[in-house]
Amino acid sequence: MPALRICLVITEDWYFWSHRRSLAQYLTALGHDVHLVTRLSKLKSQIEAAGFTPHSVGLQRTAKNPLSETAVTRRMAALFRELKPDVVHLVGMKPILYGSIASRIAKVPATICAIAGLGWLFTPGGVLKTSARQLVSTYFRYALANNPRVQYLVQNSHHRDVLLQNKMAGDDQVTTISGAGVNPHRFRVQPEPDSIPTVMTHARMLWDKGIGDLVDAARIIKQQNVDCRIRLVGDPDPANPASISLEQLNAWNTEQIVSWQGRSSEIPQLLADSHIACLPSYHEGFPLSLVEAMSCGRAVVTNDIPGCRDAVTHEQSGLLVPKGDASALANALVRLIQDPALRRRFGAQGRRDVMRRMCSEIVNQQTLECYIQLLGQQRSNETILPRRAA
Repeated sequence: MPALRICLVITEDWYFWSHRRSLAQYLTALGHDVHLVTRLSKLKSQIEAAGFTPHSVGLQRTAKNPLSETAVTRRMAALFRELKPDVVHLVGMKPILYGSIASRIAKVPATICAIAGLGWLFTPGGVLKTSARQLVSTYFRYALANNPRVQYLVQNSHHRDVLLQNKMAGDDQVTTISGAGVNPHRFRVQPEPDSIPTVMTHARMLWDKGIGDLVDAARIIKQQNVDCRIRLVGDPDPANPASISLEQLNAWNTEQIVSWQGRSSEIPQLLADSHIACLPSYHEGFPLSLVEAMSCGRAVVTNDIPGCRDAVTHEQSGLLVPKGDASALANALVRLIQDPALRRRFGAQGRRDVMRRMCSEIVNQQTLECYIQLLGQQRSNETILPRRAA
């Protein structure tokens, strides 16, 4: 069986680095040729040093000009015609919309549409959002649904249901894989530190990640005289309309209700220094930050929403609370802060769940199998050899 040439299309290079680098490394180790189409920023040299070939076609997450967006699709189609990939793997709504058109123009044999999250477009809203949602749904229904060259990858059952109920995909077109996967050797179990209980949230600093709710919960906990630390790790995202301002984050630091320290590359160590992980997000595909915490054997508190409840089992690996309920969030955190034995039990179960279905080895293998199945190739025990030069 020959090696595959695969194009990963992702809007931002930082998202590739945090969520899909493991997949690219896995594919490259098997002899496949991996190309990355993304907006290149500070990570360009790291991506090249890791052995991946980056390409820029002007794809931008926030761009809305029809002329420039049409040009992006044309450039992407030209790149696909030049590279002749076997598989184009599109991650996120904008790459799916533009990349699927480019893939069809270039006659790519297999197109993977990975729904990382339905996000803003599929939440309730006004006339503009409703119209945009209808346009996107119509495109999916008539251009992608039941297309033999297209397969969807979703991360939770809710996203699968949305696609099927809206006839945006055929019944046999949707594969569910538990997130992006986590390296259990890097995110390994370590004993809790002998210190004041620390609650950690590592995510982009966005209002719809529930950061404001966590701050409100922290105030409630302080009023109850419960001794703990609440640590926020992550940067704001100015390109996102839900981004929390630096002024607000610094004000919370000054207030000393929570501690915000910005983005860190030392997440495994920070989790080892913590006792509880928390992500009170409003919408998720499959939250990597919680999976990383579970892999480290940490109990988690999160909202009872799709994605989060697909990763976390209530009263087994963590606690689920109603979305937007700071009081319920505070009560759940206090319960774990005051019960070390319960934290350890939840943490041990979370680690078992990760090893069973969320570790990178399993997720990456399932993704490759999806490629092979879509290409109509039978699985075999043959070694996948590197592609020969033309």
